[in-house]
Amino acid sequence: IEHAVAACSNMALAEAIEVPMLSAGLLPHFVRLFEVGSTTTREYVASVLRTLTRAPVNRVTIFGAGVVPHLIDILENGVSTAKEDAAATLWNLAIAEANRVVRIM
Repeated sequence: IEHAVAACSNMALAEAIEVPMLSAGLLPHFVRLFEVGSTTTREYVASVLRTLTRAPVNRVTIFGAGVVPHLIDILENGVSTAKEDAAATLWNLAIAEANRVVRIM
């Protein structure tokens, strides 16, 4: 599994693949790997998501899949490279206006 996710990470580097990867239905599998995958697999998933969130059209979909708690866990417990990927992914998700929640009290 780790090698397959690493391959996805490498493929996602091609801008032409960023949107089709989500359209192919891979996102639920990535989320599941966050839940049950090894530490290395989870770190590869963070790398894939970092790349996929470069495309603005992917940001709302990825945010809606519930990845934020998993990314925060990597920030707290991951190795430095994975932490960078998680932080960059969270940033990319945060800059999508549709992902912002405003509370007026």
